Amino acid sequence: MAKSTKSAQRVMTKTIGGTKGKRPEFPIQAVESNAAADKQAMTIHYGLLALCVVASVGALAYGGWEIYTGMGTIPLNYVAIVIGVLSLASVFFIARSLLWLSIIAPVMNAAKDKGWKAQEELCNKGLKMSRFFPDGSAVTLSMLLVQSLLSRGCVQEAIELGEVQQSLHGDNPKFAETLAPLYTAIGMAQQVSGDLKQSIVWNDRAIDAFGKTMTKFATTKKGWFTKLAESQGQDITGTMQTQLTVAYFNNATSHFNLQNFRQAKVNFQKAMETASQAPDFPEKADIVKASREAMTRLKHT
Repeated sequence: MAKSTKSAQRVMTKTIGGTKGKRPEFPIQAVESNAAADKQAMTIHYGLLALCVVASVGALAYGGWEIYTGMGTIPLNYVAIVIGVLSLASVFFIARSLLWLSIIAPVMNAAKDKGWKAQEELCNKGLKMSRFFPDGSAVTLSMLLVQSLLSRGCVQEAIELGEVQQSLHGDNPKFAETLAPLYTAIGMAQQVSGDLKQSIVWNDRAIDAFGKTMTKFATTKKGWFTKLAESQGQDITGTMQTQLTVAYFNNATSHFNLQNFRQAKVNFQKAMETASQAPDFPEKADIVKASREAMTRLKHT
């Protein structure tokens, strides 16, 4: 989702019919990080951090003063005391919300404007503080970081980060929304590294997670991350269909190169079906064309 989503959507179509296990070509961003976007992201980050401190100190001071004045009257002013206690209790939630916002808002902004240095720096910083953030924040930051790393060719680093999140959160269905694109990215990373069997494992996880997420979208309210992404003009359902197409197609090419032609057929067919429901993206036509050609060649196998 965001800039990194676009890079994660780039797929490999040249492995069809190629040498078994051949490493696919992978588009790597060779450009420097957008310095203006990096600066803007860090300005937003430190500005929100300052707001976090001011708001927290203000709430502490106000709450303490209300309790002090409420207990300094005869009879006691219970209304003031209660207000003071509530103000003190709110400090944690105010601080946590603003602290999280100081990470995710500039990360999304940097991702949109191709400021990968700030994006990765803030993701790493956020991961170190994730215990203070809302549940699932570590998965979100890891997903954004993995996609950025992969787009720059840092394949092994991306795989290691994905494995950590899979071990921690892979069994929790409530994280499927953010794990799905992470799994797709790791599936691509494994394909790039030449481990086609592991690529299939990760793409299967992505397909399963996307299925759960789409079912959830149809029956429940949207989560905060979805709302944040949509506020930036993103079509979340379209993005999921695009990445699901990528997952099926990459699975198909991996099965093909492993000479598992039955599963290759199934995944090529699924790739064409999901592509028909996905919005236009750079490799959509190539995927559909390559899938059709492969299905024709596989008819007699």
